[in-house]
Amino acid sequence: MAEVSRAFDENTGRNILHRLPQSVGRVAKEPHCPWQAIRDGELPPMMFQLRFRDGHMESYSYSDIREVHCRDAGFVQVLLHSMCKKSITFEGRHLKELANLFCIASLRSIHEADDRDLNRPESSPEVTQILVEEIESAS
Repeated sequence: MAEVSRAFDENTGRNILHRLPQSVGRVAKEPHCPWQAIRDGELPPMMFQLRFRDGHMESYSYSDIREVHCRDAGFVQVLLHSMCKKSITFEGRHLKELANLFCIASLRSIHEADDRDLNRPESSPEVTQILVEEIESAS
């Protein structure tokens, strides 16, 4: 492999890896970030996935999102209007970027924090609880 790299360097005059930007995309900057965003240049996903601490996953369509509410850095609420109306509430800390990523349909998945993980720094974002509720229709 080193010979291939050296041959490439000799023919082009410089290594292509030096020309790549430091950040390849809109991937979360934090190593312990609880969400996975799309990279620059990728098409927006059709759905986003919720991954709960007990292991189960649920996926929802971006086309069903009608409202995104961000009360503070620890509370984000997404309202879905599909066959039945639902509310998805995210509680935690440093979640303003999560709300922004929902607004531009750039999230692939959001992970609920595991209570056993004690290595998470206080400065990193964390989703401590994801609550999915069906909204009663007023008739």
